[in-house]
Amino acid sequence: MDPNAQESNRKVNGDEVSIIPIGSLPKINIGIEYSSPEMGSNFEFTKMTYNIRHSLPLSYYETVYVRLAGGILKGNIEPFQKQFYLGNVGTLRGYDVKEFTGNKMALINLEYHVNLIDKLFSLINYKKWWIGDMENHRISEIEYKAGLIKEHFEFDVDPVPYFKPFLFYDIGMIGSRYDGNNIYHSAGLGVNIYGFQFMLASRLDRDTDNWSVLFDFAGFFGRNNYLAK
Repeated sequence: MDPNAQESNRKVNGDEVSIIPIGSLPKINIGIEYSSPEMGSNFEFTKMTYNIRHSLPLSYYETVYVRLAGGILKGNIEPFQKQFYLGNVGTLRGYDVKEFTGNKMALINLEYHVNLIDKLFSLINYKKWWIGDMENHRISEIEYKAGLIKEHFEFDVDPVPYFKPFLFYDIGMIGSRYDGNNIYHSAGLGVNIYGFQFMLASRLDRDTDNWSVLFDFAGFFGRNNYLAK
């Protein structure tokens, strides 16, 4: 708990609630891989990687996600499969899969998410839904507070879909050295629907043939390794 946090009151789904912000630390992963002929390997190299992720809440409905990832590969006998890659979902969106390779890499991903549906429903204290004849219980109309409906029929119904539009910007550097010739960046927009992400990305290093439509299903399998959630 942040000792400097200030309690505030906000209206959420028609209710007045007290909110105390809780501080969070960045998620940091660092890895070191070493291989040497003295250990029976055919290669001689040292590879260091890092992956730093952090989420920055701007409001109850808006969040900025940040990731800094990269590493360096050094050695007298470097295996090609240990090189770094950039391109497509998970790295530089809008570029081809593993379009760029090198023994040094640095990547920054920025995403701005807004929970649009919840934000709109928060402006409405109550909403009426026409239910009709449900299994002969003959319920014609239910008035509920925006959010989760708890019926008397032993199941829950959530009328608010998980719908989060977002904007993103990716910039990466890769190669044997960093200069203006190996810096690549892209930007775009997307929507997250129950873990499925649909994105429209534009690579910013050229003016033609620079748009891509992307689909990402990693929300169900491992997106926590990508951006802090």
